[in-house]
Amino acid sequence: MTSFTVVRNPWDWHVSWFHYLKEDRGRGQSGMPTEVELFQKFDFSDYLAWLADDNAPTSPSGYIRKQLVDYITDDDGEIAVDVILRQEKLEDDLAAMIGDLNLATEVPRQRANSSERGDYRGYYDDAGAELVARRHRDDIAQFGYTF
Repeated sequence: MTSFTVVRNPWDWHVSWFHYLKEDRGRGQSGMPTEVELFQKFDFSDYLAWLADDNAPTSPSGYIRKQLVDYITDDDGEIAVDVILRQEKLEDDLAAMIGDLNLATEVPRQRANSSERGDYRGYYDDAGAELVARRHRDDIAQFGYTF
């Protein structure tokens, strides 16, 4: 059995996550009712202020306080999955994994959920970019992401 995960640039991820929760009004798909309610009143700069406040209200999971590596490393800090795919080049990475594993399937050529938000860099000022860099320092070190 092969285990795999998908990682994403943390700055891009925060933009996506903010919009996902903002659009979850009343559907409950995210499982994060506190954030969904709060974000209805937020623009992205409000979101960054909320993110910077370690005492800000959050849903019980504490999801926002975790980094990607928290989910994919073992107790010794070692990567505990066999393959890491990158969201930024998911189609190519997925095709390579399918080929390496000799699976009888193909990569879908159509995106299931696309958005038209534009480049994530436009959402940040220097302080916001630095905030995410501090919060995701382990992810950035592990996966080599840059703003």
